[in-house]
Amino acid sequence: MKSMEKLNVTAIIWQEDDVYVSKCPELEVASAGDTPEEALENLKEAVELYLENAKALGILNDFAASLHSQNKFTSTFGVEGEQTSFCFIKQDHKTSPKSRI
Repeated sequence: MKSMEKLNVTAIIWQEDDVYVSKCPELEVASAGDTPEEALENLKEAVELYLENAKALGILNDFAASLHSQNKFTSTFGVEGEQTSFCFIKQDHKTSPKSRI
């Protein structure tokens, strides 16, 4: 099996309740873990599998620009917005989310 080239991609990690969510914005691949380190390791595995599948499907070149860019920038900024809350209502033995603003 021919080895793939080494790529540097971005990982964004944030906490949601008791879990850490990780996302690779170049590929729109996400994962999670109990710690930031675990979330990153799980994301690495998910990205590697995604790239293997993209190569097998012949769509790897669709991501070439974002994967090979030498200039990548990340930033955070604040915006004003309304807070949305969610409640869960039991219906017919199933739990389904209903949004409430």
